[in-house]
Amino acid sequence: MNSVMPENDNTQVARKKKAIWRAEHRGIREMDLLMGTFAREHVAGMDESSLCEFEALIEVPDPDLYNWLLGRVEPPEEYRTSMFDRLKSHRFDRQHHDG
Repeated sequence: MNSVMPENDNTQVARKKKAIWRAEHRGIREMDLLMGTFAREHVAGMDESSLCEFEALIEVPDPDLYNWLLGRVEPPEEYRTSMFDRLKSHRFDRQHHDG
């Protein structure tokens, strides 16, 4: 029996759980809410490429990512990804739904 596939699946599941936890525990409440709700809604369905892009955004310090999402500062080229666009859209969707 090949144990490589379940190990890879377990690794992917562990990465996704870690990404969700880190997104919910950033340090700035606004970012916890934004990143956490996005992660809970989207991480489970992410493929490898999307997960890597999301993990890269998780590594960005809160003040930088927050300013990028608000449009105060342009993100560096390497962060201008479809995942960043999805996260930014999520921010605006939340504003319209929450008040």
